Amino acid sequence: MTQQVTIRDVLTKALTLVENPATFTTNSLARDADGMSVYALDERAVCWCSLGAVIKAGGELGHDTDLVTGAALSLLHDKVRKLGIVNGFVPMNNMADFNDTASHDRVVKFWKDLLNTDLDNYKE
Repeated sequence: MTQQVTIRDVLTKALTLVENPATFTTNSLARDADGMSVYALDERAVCWCSLGAVIKAGGELGHDTDLVTGAALSLLHDKVRKLGIVNGFVPMNNMADFNDTASHDRVVKFWKDLLNTDLDNYKE
């Protein structure tokens, strides 16, 4: 019997893409080697934003992870809103805004802090 994939599994795998500057991007779910936007699961993708990394991680963990991947994406958006993350004077309303405007170090810190919380009881 296969062990069920959890939100933590998806986020932990996604963080491996986000924390490496060479595989991190902004303003697109993913990019190919030429810097062109591609879908996160496109075989040409070489770097991903936070959301694209979650989609990629979910896809790599198996076809039965759609609900878990969706919950992981919702969790990222929810945490950005709840933390009241602000860039300048503008509050970030979702993970895409935060990913695309914050420094890479700040994005990685957000991810690591998130993975140090209790994710087992997260409900959308």
